[in-house]
Amino acid sequence: MRRERLVARARGRVLDLAAEPRWMTNPELPLHGYDSIISVGQLCSVDDTYSALLRIAELLAPDGQLLALEHVRSTGWWGQVQDAAAPVWRHVAGRCRLNRDVVDILRQNGFAVVDCDRFAVDAALPLVRHAVSVVAIRKVRDGVASR
Repeated sequence: MRRERLVARARGRVLDLAAEPRWMTNPELPLHGYDSIISVGQLCSVDDTYSALLRIAELLAPDGQLLALEHVRSTGWWGQVQDAAAPVWRHVAGRCRLNRDVVDILRQNGFAVVDCDRFAVDAALPLVRHAVSVVAIRKVRDGVASR
């Protein structure tokens, strides 16, 4: 349901990262060619979030938006459990980093979070139960996306 609500917010030319497995390296994707980029469960498994977000910024039109639905690191003691489990989890769950704070990573890498909904996924495994639905835009300074 949340994915459908997120997708409904997409506008203009849309790139769904799940539908384009080579989005990080595909030279045929047009630079600044997308008004909306949808990322559902993609940012937890990339090795280099800075490079991934730089690529997303390259693909987004100047007034484009990133729509992300990702599990995140929990707060308090449960976050510490995720931190402890993360090295093993990464190998078991296809490179997934269950303790990433996607919202903070977006903010640190040139994006402004304009909408954020934190929630728990009741049907998910406890280690990946906490999630966010985020709408983010590139911060632009003097016509150049900033970091």
